[in-house]
Amino acid sequence: MSNLSTFHADLLQFVRIEAELEGSPETLAHGFTQLVMNLLIEAGEAVDPVGALYGLPKMHTSGYDWDEERGLLTVFGTEFSALPEVASLTKTELTPVLKRMVEFSSRSATDLEDQIDESTVLHDVVSTIKSVWSTVRRVRLVVLTNYRLRTPVPDVEPIRGRPTVVEVWDIERIQKLMASGNAQEPVSVELEEFGLSGLPFPGPNGTAGIYQSFLTVLPGRALAEIYGEYGPRLLELNVRSFLQTRGKINKGIQETIKSEPERFLAYNNGLSLTATRVDTQSIGGRELITRLHDVQIVNGGQTTASLYHALTEGKSRLDNIEVQVKLTVVDPSVREELAPRISEFSNSQNPVRMADFSANDPFHVALEKQSRVTWAPCAEGTNVMTRWFFERARGQYADAVARERTPAAQRKFKSEHPASQKLLKTDIAKYENTWSQLPHLVSLGAEKNFKEFLQSRRESNANLVPDEEYFRRVIAKAILWRKAEAAITNLQLGAYRAATVAYTLALLSYKTAQRIDLGKLWQRQDLPEDVLAAIVDLAPLVHERIVSSAGTRNVTEWAKRKECWADIQSMDWQPPAYLQLLDVKTTGSKKTRATPDDAAPRSSEEGEAIDRVCAVDGEVWKSLSTWAKQTDNLAAWQRGIAFSIGRVLSSGKEPSVKQAIQGHKILIEAERLGFDIKAATL
Repeated sequence: MSNLSTFHADLLQFVRIEAELEGSPETLAHGFTQLVMNLLIEAGEAVDPVGALYGLPKMHTSGYDWDEERGLLTVFGTEFSALPEVASLTKTELTPVLKRMVEFSSRSATDLEDQIDESTVLHDVVSTIKSVWSTVRRVRLVVLTNYRLRTPVPDVEPIRGRPTVVEVWDIERIQKLMASGNAQEPVSVELEEFGLSGLPFPGPNGTAGIYQSFLTVLPGRALAEIYGEYGPRLLELNVRSFLQTRGKINKGIQETIKSEPERFLAYNNGLSLTATRVDTQSIGGRELITRLHDVQIVNGGQTTASLYHALTEGKSRLDNIEVQVKLTVVDPSVREELAPRISEFSNSQNPVRMADFSANDPFHVALEKQSRVTWAPCAEGTNVMTRWFFERARGQYADAVARERTPAAQRKFKSEHPASQKLLKTDIAKYENTWSQLPHLVSLGAEKNFKEFLQSRRESNANLVPDEEYFRRVIAKAILWRKAEAAITNLQLGAYRAATVAYTLALLSYKTAQRIDLGKLWQRQDLPEDVLAAIVDLAPLVHERIVSSAGTRNVTEWAKRKECWADIQSMDWQPPAYLQLLDVKTTGSKKTRATPDDAAPRSSEEGEAIDRVCAVDGEVWKSLSTWAKQTDNLAAWQRGIAFSIGRVLSSGKEPSVKQAIQGHKILIEAERLGFDIKAATL
């Protein structure tokens, strides 16, 4: 119990710090709710939860989550205590909480929307529940609490005809997840529960003490039902990241299910699974696998999701479909080393390298290394140098504190690594995508935005290994976000704060062509007053525009769309003159096309590229190259091409076709990021 008490005290302190950072110390329950929701995302227990505390004598919620693929609506309720002692959650406390959650869920499906202020996040929650209710197959009531559960979890009656289950995430369960540094809870599958007496298998083969490999065939219907029960928890994290990033049901698999189900086994590559143990039993003279312990799908996520989709949409009963399975039982002593490699090599035929989605990929490893050795300058008015602590895996900060043996050593560590300077992988993605003017992706939520960031990095800059300069710039973006968030919170604009922060900073990035001096932010460890003033001026305008442009649409969902960003970009707000840091003037020199690179006929695409590139003055190209270097935009080779084009045009010549094609792409990207070609020409 002493360990639990210590964990509870640390948890309360963490929640207080997070609440203070948000400028809302009174909302400790909200901070706790967000913390556990983030854990549930990593555990595959939630897709994109939205928090919204609401309580009346007869109704209660702290948010919802909608898993469209499974038709699963999750309604959260929070029971939080700020007292230092760990309280007990008994039947007396739990029953009324569930009753109020049931009432909220039921009323949300009908008339509650009309009674909620439209400017609040809660209104979005209720209206979303109402809009999806017709497609809800199952309701899950999840109680989040820092109490210790002391009673069996009760059953509840279906809510408006939807089967309803109850889960409680109490302090002990949360401790296990956070202490492991990995929120994925083991999934054990009892095959009898899915209509199977067991699975026959040859072998097993493998190396004793390392792994055993089983080959078997699994009925398609059983696989779909297992996925329906456990959902993304079955998918090894790397596979889940890829599957949810792309999220489209494979049409080829669907066609086979529909027209040639008996040939599915022949056409499909099947599944690769890992487990820590299997139970076997002799039945009818044959040895059968009857239970899988800590099972994960490391290859075959699309197959699994496609079968589930066909079953739940009524497109097939899956009776004639079988799926081949390679099951690798990995010994716990080598699991951390072997299981990720099984995942990577099983997916090697896929163009997406699954290692890219791992906490162990070189990008995150290098970022972690920089965070451990780079000291930040002293903040103004202090003589204390600190570090920003990047958590490559959840729980690293708490583990680092715990490794310090004495209270004095722990205090010293915390003073050098303040909890307010802790960074998560999802934080990095949020700051980078905001600065890159992708606020609609940031508004998707932490996990989805993180996956989009990883996918974009893989496609455009996969070989980037963060150095000290990159680390300093990303910390500057963290300072920009966090200071802006605190300032916007103090404006008390109402709901949609996260979207307002993302869109305000993205628009500031766009309107200034990313000219904000990130080096100054790093050096000061704070926002200059002029930048902060611009944010405070812009945020109310952005907030009002997001809400008004949504019209009758759900504002939260509207903020996730490209069209919302396009509308915000069209605002006529201009940054103050002091934020226009680059003086981009030109000489107005004339350009001629005296020396084409070749006399061969040009395609329409090549001709268009030449025309577009030559329409921009050579000095503007040089200014663009300078801007890109100062703002750390474009690749080095692209900046070089921009300068070369400028030099060629300034000498009265014409760039080559290859230069023009690349130059055209450079212009498009520079303008997307806010570089104003017309203004630079004046």
